[in-house]
Amino acid sequence: MSTPRKKAIRFQGQVITVYSIGYLAHNAKRSTDTVRRWERKGILPDPLFKIPNSNLRWYTATEIYGYTRIFLNANVRTKIPIGQTTFKLQAIQFRLELKKRLDSGELKLPASLVHEKEADQDIKTKIKNRWKKEADSIITDL
Repeated sequence: MSTPRKKAIRFQGQVITVYSIGYLAHNAKRSTDTVRRWERKGILPDPLFKIPNSNLRWYTATEIYGYTRIFLNANVRTKIPIGQTTFKLQAIQFRLELKKRLDSGELKLPASLVHEKEADQDIKTKIKNRWKKEADSIITDL
């Protein structure tokens, strides 16, 4: 698990926070590799924002909430491939509607994730625990 990043950007006269793929993966309770695979296969649409000179995928809080909710509603489970669920169609419809509402000015993006601090702490704890587990495994193998 890589450390998720966030960045403040200016959009339509307001400052909003955008989040790396790690936040989306955390909310969906999947690995970043899994979410990247969904992107490569076209199951997950491109994020709204592409920041110049950056290879990172930057998602708004609205996208993270929306895709996570769609993921849960589509009843995606480990034994059922995501491509066999309604996730892809709903995610594409959500992305198109979100873009339409943003372009028309009908929708204002939230400045940040509501539970951002809790997510940050949870992610840090998981990374720390993973590092401990890896170190313990190496020491055990010595």
